[in-house]
Amino acid sequence: MPVFDLWVKSVKNDSILTIRLLERFSADSIASILIVDQPTEYTVGFPLSIAFTPITTEHSLLSFNLTFTWMRKYSKAQFEIDSITSVFLEQSISLKSFYLGTNFRFPIPLKYFNIDKFENSFITLGVSGSPLIILREWFNVDNDHDEKKNSYGIGVKWHAGIITLRRLSQRGGLEVGIIYNGSWNGRFMHDGHHIIREDMYQLDANPSDVLQFLSHRFIISFSIMAGKKAHSKKSDIE
Repeated sequence: MPVFDLWVKSVKNDSILTIRLLERFSADSIASILIVDQPTEYTVGFPLSIAFTPITTEHSLLSFNLTFTWMRKYSKAQFEIDSITSVFLEQSISLKSFYLGTNFRFPIPLKYFNIDKFENSFITLGVSGSPLIILREWFNVDNDHDEKKNSYGIGVKWHAGIITLRRLSQRGGLEVGIIYNGSWNGRFMHDGHHIIREDMYQLDANPSDVLQFLSHRFIISFSIMAGKKAHSKKSDIE
């Protein structure tokens, strides 16, 4: 995610780290810097979703969902002030989002799309929006100077893809999907002011641009379906 990429650049830059420490610690100079805990290369999200499906027929499905996602990166650096004094600067960034969305599925006629041993194929389309995205930056110097900065933004997500279903038993099946996901997040505010890219990384090529980011990804998903004894038959839409 771009906002995490900007943050990682800042915590790996010695000059920026020195400025951040001197702003929070009474020292005139820094002898050396050692990053003890490097931020992870990949950003892992932890989503929790609740779905409600008011319309389910043999040929279509409409559902609504509420999703909460949390992501975080952490870094720790050791600063040698002189031969006998050293301090630690811990930093982290996290993103929490709450999305409310809808998803619609409808079948693909067999004459256009058919996979051997899979009973049904669907096109899935969805869109969701978030009125509240919380971006939090955290700093700590030697477990003494603790500082948090919260910024609040909004977001939109959308997806489109193909899902196929294969029955494994009378009470369960396998769902396989290839889905494109897109998302936009922006309009982050702190104390009545827009967050700009320079706030995340002082050496950015476009420092005065408002912080916003667009992302695209493709997902291959596998789901095991289980429930009551199935009564539906293979779609006869031709």
